[in-house]
Amino acid sequence: MSDEAAFLKAIRENPRDDTVRLAYADWLDERDDPRAEYIRLRHQLAQLHSRFDALADQAESEWLTAVGGVPPGQTDFTLNSGRTIHLQELRQWGLYEGLLEGLPNREMNARRVESIVRTERDRSGQEPYLIRAVETPIKRHKNRPSPFGTPASLPGIVCVGRFTSYQPTKGSDEDGSELLVIWFQHEFALPVDQGVRQQIRAIDWDTHATNFGW
Repeated sequence: MSDEAAFLKAIRENPRDDTVRLAYADWLDERDDPRAEYIRLRHQLAQLHSRFDALADQAESEWLTAVGGVPPGQTDFTLNSGRTIHLQELRQWGLYEGLLEGLPNREMNARRVESIVRTERDRSGQEPYLIRAVETPIKRHKNRPSPFGTPASLPGIVCVGRFTSYQPTKGSDEDGSELLVIWFQHEFALPVDQGVRQQIRAIDWDTHATNFGW
C-alpha cells in the first residue's frame, strides 16, 4: 500500500480525527501538492463554524433571525449534547399558498400548523418535532378591525427536514437514528435560519428521535 493510500484509509476509518487529515496535508505540502491547502482551508472552515455556533448559543433565537448572516450550505449540526446530525432531506413550500384575499390571523395560523404536523405524522409514521415560530402582529387601522380574527403572520416558508445521526439513541443497538423537524423561516433555505439552527441544536435527540437499522 502506498503512503497516500495509507493516509486515505486512515481518514476513512477515523473521519473525525483531524490529526491524520492534517498529517496528510503536511505530506502533500512536502510534494508541492495544492490539495494540501484544500485540506487546511476545510479544517479552518470547520473551526469557524464551531465558533460561529458557540457565539450563536449566547444570543436569543429571535435576534439571530433578525440579523441573519448564516454561512450558506451548512447541513451538519452539532447538538448541544455533542451528537452530530445531518440534514438528509428538505422540503419547503409557502405557508400562505392559496390565501387569495384577506389577512392571516392567529386562528388560521394555528389550524395550518396543526394540519402540517398531522400530515407529516401520517406521512412518515413518526412524531415530528415542531419548532414553533414567533407570530408577528399585523397592524390595522383602529377603526377597521378585522372581521376574521386577530391578524398575525408567521414566517412564510414551511420547512420539513429529515435529520439523521449515525448513532442510535441511548440504550439502542440499532445502526442510527432520525428525526423529522418542522420549522418556519422567511426565505427558502439553504441556509437554515440561524435562530432555527440554535433551536435544532437544543433538541433532546434521545427523547425525540427514532432508531433505524440498515
